[in-house]
Amino acid sequence: MRIIQIALFAGCALVLSACAQIHPPETLGERAETPECIHYRNMMTAPMPPAAMERLRQACRESGPDIRAHAERTLIIMYDGTRQDSAQQVLAAAEQYGAEVLYQLNVVKAIALRMPEGQDVDQAMAHFRQLPGVLSVERDQVMQVQPVPAGPAS
Repeated sequence: MRIIQIALFAGCALVLSACAQIHPPETLGERAETPECIHYRNMMTAPMPPAAMERLRQACRESGPDIRAHAERTLIIMYDGTRQDSAQQVLAAAEQYGAEVLYQLNVVKAIALRMPEGQDVDQAMAHFRQLPGVLSVERDQVMQVQPVPAGPAS
């Protein structure tokens, strides 16, 4: 029983680490890692006037695509891997919607789709949930990891 728990935990950790993306600190907002953002992040601890730091922050914010807007249009669809036709039905429905297949995970049986502009994402979610073998349909999410200050050793 303990081996099953360990294997399950290891599998979950592998899936989460494979799907995770590291984003800039919260002060960067929802922008991608661009040269402007890298420069801003590298200068965050430099002794600079607040106005100069604000200019760097603003340049970062304006330099990249809006990640949250991208995530709003991205669906993660989990399907029953024991059914032969589940993935094919999801992919066929994605084609009907004009959705872009971002990736297909075989270990956890999931497909990520980016819905096209102008398409009602909530309506698409309801449609995909009704397909045979679909277990769940969720919007993608942006998670930000906050640094934990190093404390004294215990």
